[in-house]
Amino acid sequence: MPENSTAQERETTPTQENMALTTPMTGDAAYARVRVQAVEDSVGEIKSDIRDIKDHRHPDFVHLLQIFGGGFVLLASMLIGAYFIIDSKFDKVGVKFDKVDEKFEKLNDRIDKLSTTSTRVDVKLEDLLARIPPVPTPSKR
Repeated sequence: MPENSTAQERETTPTQENMALTTPMTGDAAYARVRVQAVEDSVGEIKSDIRDIKDHRHPDFVHLLQIFGGGFVLLASMLIGAYFIIDSKFDKVGVKFDKVDEKFEKLNDRIDKLSTTSTRVDVKLEDLLARIPPVPTPSKR
């Protein structure tokens, strides 16, 4: 019975739609009603858009942060990898520079030996020149 009573109450209680259909309207009132209905529809669309934004704002923000975080991790790993690659190449270059340095050291040792030998030769020549008597000057004729 209670179900039938609410159904009967609904039929007998005038709603706004029923009243709008039964009450006579002027042209201005009908035009205003159409405008109000259009505004209500557009406001309803805006409200649904706002609900959609509120529902998706957190996942979108998290997704954006994940993208930035992933980019940062990718960039950091690239820089670390480049550091290790360049460091290993410097080690190889360092070995080559060590070989060149060894060759320069050998050349420097040879130059030192040559200068020592040259000094000895110069000393011996000076001693020899000191032992040789001076050349007699020719007499004038």
